[in-house]
Amino acid sequence: MGDDQHPARYDTVLEDWSPDFFDNIEAPEPPQELGAPTHLIEEVATTDALMAEALVALTFEHASPVTLTLKQSRVPEGYERPIDHFEFDISGTGLVYEQGDSLGVFPINSKADCDRVLKSMGKTGDEIIKIQDIDSTRGTPLPEHITLRRLFTEVLDVGGWPKRRFYDMLKMCATDPAEKEELTVITSREGKETYLACGEESYTYSELLEKYPSAKPTIGHLIDYIPDIQARLYSIASSPRFVGDEECHLCIIRNDWKTPSGRTRIGQCTRWLEDLEVGEGIRMPAKVHKAAVIMPENHETPLVMVGLGTGIAPMRAFIQERVAASRAGEKTSPMLLFFGARNRIEYSYEEEFAEYNKEGPLTTISLALSREQKEKIYVTHRLAEEEKLVYDLIHEQNGNLYLCGPGGNVPPQVRKAVVDSIQKCGGHSAEYAEKYVMDMQINGRYNVEAW
Repeated sequence: MGDDQHPARYDTVLEDWSPDFFDNIEAPEPPQELGAPTHLIEEVATTDALMAEALVALTFEHASPVTLTLKQSRVPEGYERPIDHFEFDISGTGLVYEQGDSLGVFPINSKADCDRVLKSMGKTGDEIIKIQDIDSTRGTPLPEHITLRRLFTEVLDVGGWPKRRFYDMLKMCATDPAEKEELTVITSREGKETYLACGEESYTYSELLEKYPSAKPTIGHLIDYIPDIQARLYSIASSPRFVGDEECHLCIIRNDWKTPSGRTRIGQCTRWLEDLEVGEGIRMPAKVHKAAVIMPENHETPLVMVGLGTGIAPMRAFIQERVAASRAGEKTSPMLLFFGARNRIEYSYEEEFAEYNKEGPLTTISLALSREQKEKIYVTHRLAEEEKLVYDLIHEQNGNLYLCGPGGNVPPQVRKAVVDSIQKCGGHSAEYAEKYVMDMQINGRYNVEAW
């Protein structure tokens, strides 16, 4: 019952379904008191030795420390949609990637979020705690000693969005009658709209601890009810064959939005990356996630690529890989790139791609810039304009298609454009065209990476 394309969050349907399910099986009401935490927490006296231990770099499963060596804006200063190009040194890390893979980077919470939690607890953050696992199922154990500031900055996702169970926990902790009543309503079935409204306001764990000051959960309960910071995945924008095995590139746009009340919110990871100043290089944990797309075995398969915004990132990797193969004397087939964005400013690698186009492997570039002219032009319009070429590469030459960008209406519209090209240009029936694209999906020739 998870849906990563749900407008609210992936587990919304499950949260809505659970109360009815438990009612139908006549399950007893859950106890309205907190159980014992899974970790025993003890604040210990600070010594030099303990402080040194408490400040040791944290480790993450399957992650290695990489070095950020370059952060370069791809748009003019002050542009409404900041887009940055990042380069990482991954030498000596053991990380290996291929075209189509993603890099997961672990952000840290903002000082503001950390300070809210510390203030709610009456702590400075310099306190050292000893953590003893009593009954935990954590995949990655917590360090034995850590400062509270590091716990709330680098470990627990206090800048994330709370689930309903966190509201339940606050309700059981609250001592102020008005706060307890408000939390009771939010967590009730009748309070569903209020709970959803809290989600639309993008309240963080730290903000709720500030909003309900009479709720004083223990550190142990915060560890149980606030998830760890998870890696944020970004499609890798480079080919190791082209840039070398010791480099990895990303292209990231700032994720920001306004809530119904007018609050401006910025995604945790893009906020953190935006604030970084590279200097001599910044070390951070990262890990490689294998491709969710299927690449052809060689470069003789034509590629039709549709990238929207920073969905251009994996396309850059595909293009670089094929350019490297071409330079090595390998036989390569055509690559057709459709790029969609609001303005030409957002075409991050224009000059680089123009050179690849001259060189040959990137044979065709078609831009869909929706705000560059009076009428709106989208990638589906460009696909229709190039329908004969799309048909030739996809159907006649058995090419692959790759789409990367926002979800919503775009993936089905692109699919329809491909089906239409097969039907119209090939003189095939609608049933044949639908089945052909369906077979492409089944056989790994039609790949979509959407968020």
